[in-house]
Amino acid sequence: MKRIMITGLTMALLSCALILSGCAALVGGAAAGAGTYAWTQGSLEREYRASLDETYESTLQAVQDLGMTIEDQSKDVATASIEARTAETTYFINLDRVEDGLTTVSVRAGLLGDEQASRMVHQRIED
Repeated sequence: MKRIMITGLTMALLSCALILSGCAALVGGAAAGAGTYAWTQGSLEREYRASLDETYESTLQAVQDLGMTIEDQSKDVATASIEARTAETTYFINLDRVEDGLTTVSVRAGLLGDEQASRMVHQRIED
C-alpha cells in the first residue's frame, strides 16, 4: 500500500513538472518575439518590428528584388496579402498587424511549402 502511494505521488510530481516546464517554454518563446521563425503547415512565419504599411512596402520591394512577378496583392487596415511567382514557384505571402509597430509575415513557397525558399523571402524583407 505504501509503495502505491509513493508511486502515485511520484507520478503526480512528474506530471506537475512536465506541465510547468511546458508553460516556461511557452513564456520563453513568447518573450523571444520578433526575429524568431516558426515553420507551420508549410509556411514560414516571423514577426517584424514595423508597422503593417512599412512591412508591406518592404515585402513588395523584396518580391521585386527577387525577380518575382506579382500576380495579386491586397491590403486593408489590419491585413495584407501578396501572391507572386517565379518561373517555377508561386509564393503566398500574408501579413497581419499584431499591434502598432509589430507585424506577422507568413510566407509559403509552392502548394506544400519550401522552408528554404520561404526563408529567402524573409531575409530579403529584413534587408
